[in-house]
Amino acid sequence: MSDSTPSYRPEIDGLRALSVVAVILFHSGVGDFRRGFVGVDIFFVISGYLITYLILEEMRLGKFRLADFYERRARRILPALFFVLLCTSVPAWLWMSPGGLEKYALHSIAAVFFFANISLWKNIDYFHNTAIENPLLHLWSLSVEEQYYLVFPLALLLIWKYRFQWLLMAFILAALLSLAVSEWGWRNASVANFYLSVTRAWELLAGAICSVLMIRWKFAPSHLWSILGLVLVLVSLFASGPDWPVPSAYALIPVGGTMLVILFGTKGSLAHRLLNVQPIVGIGLISYSLYLWHQPILAFVNMRSIDKPGIALISLAIAITVALAWATWRWIEQPFRLSAARREKRLPIVLPMTLVAAAIVAIGVVAITGKGLPSRMPSAVATIAGYSVENLVKETRRCFEDINRAMNLERFCRLGKRDGTPTVALIGDSHAVALMPVLERKLAAKSLTAIGIFRGGCPPLHLPASANNNASESLCVAMRRKVFASLTPNIGFPDALPQTLIISSRWPVWLGQGPFDNIEGGKVDAAGTGWSTAKTDVHAGYSEPAALTSSIRAMLASGRKVVLVYTVPEMGWFVPTRLLKIVQTNGRLVADSASIDHLRYLQRTKAAHEAFDSLGDHPNLIRVRPDYLFCNRAIHGRCSAHFNDRPLYIDDDHVSDVGAELIVDEIMGNL
Repeated sequence: MSDSTPSYRPEIDGLRALSVVAVILFHSGVGDFRRGFVGVDIFFVISGYLITYLILEEMRLGKFRLADFYERRARRILPALFFVLLCTSVPAWLWMSPGGLEKYALHSIAAVFFFANISLWKNIDYFHNTAIENPLLHLWSLSVEEQYYLVFPLALLLIWKYRFQWLLMAFILAALLSLAVSEWGWRNASVANFYLSVTRAWELLAGAICSVLMIRWKFAPSHLWSILGLVLVLVSLFASGPDWPVPSAYALIPVGGTMLVILFGTKGSLAHRLLNVQPIVGIGLISYSLYLWHQPILAFVNMRSIDKPGIALISLAIAITVALAWATWRWIEQPFRLSAARREKRLPIVLPMTLVAAAIVAIGVVAITGKGLPSRMPSAVATIAGYSVENLVKETRRCFEDINRAMNLERFCRLGKRDGTPTVALIGDSHAVALMPVLERKLAAKSLTAIGIFRGGCPPLHLPASANNNASESLCVAMRRKVFASLTPNIGFPDALPQTLIISSRWPVWLGQGPFDNIEGGKVDAAGTGWSTAKTDVHAGYSEPAALTSSIRAMLASGRKVVLVYTVPEMGWFVPTRLLKIVQTNGRLVADSASIDHLRYLQRTKAAHEAFDSLGDHPNLIRVRPDYLFCNRAIHGRCSAHFNDRPLYIDDDHVSDVGAELIVDEIMGNL
């Protein structure tokens, strides 16, 4: 081992600066910085290197104590984190919707105990287009680090005591295992793969491997290897390349580049000269506070902007972030960290941080138990804020639990009068699910019974020929097989399907049209969400309108009445959020608030609707056109997003109970 203690390396702060700038640019939404989130992967490698180096050097000198290590971590992390959480809570209470505040409170409590990655994993996809308005979205990475450092020193102590010579091999094997889990994870559980420690540990261990290598062997500065590493880092951060899954083997590019800079970018190398520039190093020094402040500020800027913030507003937000970060570093980070080295004068840490943590938790508990405290805001705002996807999930959960538990469709969901004989079937994807609660209430009022056969992302269409031969028997495939087999009497469901079928789906998607863009600034951002109409068997084979018409003809040929619900107007806007911003900004809604051009809707639905129109007149075919109900009603040429100041949607394309009531009333009037 080397006898030297770790010395300050300004090029490491230079790397930190590049990473944090990339992350901020990514979250700002300005320009095409689609890969900026990779900055976190680089942070992990740097952190793993520095912490492991310090621990190993203290172990070698016989000075390492777990209590001292955890105290240093507390001094490094807690004061600035808790200060930002307290400050962020003020605008959260002032501006966030009840549902938003409830989630914010949950995430803030989780952040105090370093489980923010778990709470975020359960609540939001990092790449979802609404994630930018989550003020604590970024704290997942801090939780990953602290979970890792809760366990890592203990494991290191055991290896040091019993098998020190195995240290490097242990790090390598553990990193490979974690990488293998992340490779499985991005294919099978992409959101969990992004957030969880087990799939990120290999990046921290990559830094730990660097520390062992540098302690055991002397690495001479190298222009070639350090510049190669820097190029890999820059390409991975700023190049507008493919949407590689993260973390995965693709992350070896930024991780490997960071390792090369750490190993070969010491003083005398070209990378050291390029990164050791005072403004860059200065940003690196305050990078932790920059990271803490940037997301809340950008989130609240987006939250208070009806349309996407412009470059001027984002630039102002970033300037404020830098100013707050410097002040936090100067007057909060530095005093607590530097006092640790002067034990006789060091600031107390345990009691004040415990009290602040208790205050944050108490604030969060009040918000959660008060259901987001809707009394904080005007009634009009609270009414709009009450519309959410979560409410639909709660109302329809029992249907999916029945089907999923049994893994067969004989356990179909009964609607209306649940002990009666079904006379109606509601069949479709999540657009049919959105109709279910209102349809159930209307049927129950008439003592009628229906069955619900629906699943998100599962079209009520014939399987293509190729899928009939070799498709995996997923629940969606099984559902579609059962539906069409049950058109024949006494096959499939008990007593076959009811005589009336209500068919609803997001038809343009099944013709391969992808996310909707209203060309007015409202666009469903599918980046990172795995959106693809060709990835799975449930999306395969619907590139031709004939697939739609053949399925409906098969239903009609069985002698059943078919109520065909045409395409619900997609909005592009996340409707409740946009309406909420409009009311908070302007004090009221107007007729065309968050509306879209009817012609844009007709362009979007042209292929699907022409296919349905080609079915011609049929005595058993009833057509329901949601655009006749939503468009040209409040203002000519526009499709409305609200009715009587209540949202017609719970997101950008699924109807709320208000929208569903308009459609279901039309259906019931034709039965």
